[in-house]
Amino acid sequence: KENLYCNSVSYGRFLSRALTHQIYQSYGLFVDETTAAKIWQRIGSFTADRKDQVTVSGISMDGQEERMLIVTEELIPAFHSAFQPIVEECRYQLAALQAKIGNIAKKTLYLTGKEAAIPGLKFYLEEKLNLPVTLDKQPQHTLIEGIQTYLMQFDE
Repeated sequence: KENLYCNSVSYGRFLSRALTHQIYQSYGLFVDETTAAKIWQRIGSFTADRKDQVTVSGISMDGQEERMLIVTEELIPAFHSAFQPIVEECRYQLAALQAKIGNIAKKTLYLTGKEAAIPGLKFYLEEKLNLPVTLDKQPQHTLIEGIQTYLMQFDE
């Protein structure tokens, strides 16, 4: 059985950027990526309670500090736009793999990397890719454990 791997490393940064753009376009408020990261870490992503609200601090278009209350449902499009590239990359890799080994319908996609644990990402990818997705118990350590396993073969 072959497993499929998809590493989501650095997508937290893309998500933060997508949120900064969404907040600017919708509210005319400039927020930095650190603030945006705190927002998506607080509200989750695709699983956010649609009626939950988050207070966002930033700089208005006239240069004044401003705080704004935003309903999380209004930020959901940013999550979709941020993760569209990973969906497309997974689709491409799956198509290439299918061309090499044939039917992959019964395969499982293993999601690895630090941002793999973003709430709702697993379910989002399952829906978009029509493929089971498994999240490693400690996705941030997947690479380290793989290197350890590789190096242990030289100790024998």
